[in-house]
Amino acid sequence: MHRLALALALTLASGVAVFAEPPQSSPRPLPRPMLVGAAPIQMASLLPLPGTARPALRPVAPAAVEAAMAMALALASAAPARSPRPAPRPPRAVAPAALVPPSTTIASASALAPAQSSPAPRRGLAALFAPRPPKPARGSICGDPGIAGSEIAAIPAAVTGCGLVGGVAVTAVAGIPLSQPARVDCTTAKALKRWVEEGVIPAIGRRGGGLARLNVVASYDCRPRNNVADARVSEHGAGHAIDVAGFTLADGSTLTVLRDWSAESKLMRTIHASACGPFGTVLGPKADVYHRDHFHVDTARYRSGPYCR
Repeated sequence: MHRLALALALTLASGVAVFAEPPQSSPRPLPRPMLVGAAPIQMASLLPLPGTARPALRPVAPAAVEAAMAMALALASAAPARSPRPAPRPPRAVAPAALVPPSTTIASASALAPAQSSPAPRRGLAALFAPRPPKPARGSICGDPGIAGSEIAAIPAAVTGCGLVGGVAVTAVAGIPLSQPARVDCTTAKALKRWVEEGVIPAIGRRGGGLARLNVVASYDCRPRNNVADARVSEHGAGHAIDVAGFTLADGSTLTVLRDWSAESKLMRTIHASACGPFGTVLGPKADVYHRDHFHVDTARYRSGPYCR
């Protein structure tokens, strides 16, 4: 850069001198060769006429030279000694991959994975057009669109062991209406729907056009078991039980527990057995004389599993 500044200063200084001092004599063209046969050229015509005035020499301006030198020195001092180069970036440290021993289970490996943050809530148009969960059917209860009915007011306890809080009056399950509303809690209502949907309807099939109605004869009732004095309060007293006497078919015919338990033993026993699982207790004609005309089902739970007789 110092050499470049010095050359620039010399160039500017010489330029100032060139423009300040005109040349001593004007350049003359070389004489052309004489053509054969051409008229001789008078060399005297090429010489300047006597008395021709020459331009006077202009004096060199010292201020211009000083200004050029000052500019060259300023450029030389301002220029860096060498061009700056970017410093090399330090190499990025790569974390070694974690080694999982072969004995590590999938559960433990997933525990080492970084926790995923929950998705941000949708806003604006995204929230407006986001898919929404299906709404329960109109008139449904217990959060299940397959259970129709209404909520009922709390039933106070007349005696110890009775009373129903958060009860519902079920009018239909799995599309099958009940002969009368069954006042039970939601746990029992869901068990009834599962029994009808997975047990009763498949067992009856297309017989008589299929199942059309469930004949309910008892639900909530604050009474002792089997209406026997001094007996424990029945599960009916807590809204956990339903008594079903029979099934009405689409053609108007009816299957009853009292009449058809023996005549239709295979069908009625299949319906009875299908209640074991959805319900904790299932009683029929083989249990005792108190259940010869209906199926008693309730949601009581026992350590040994469902009690079905």
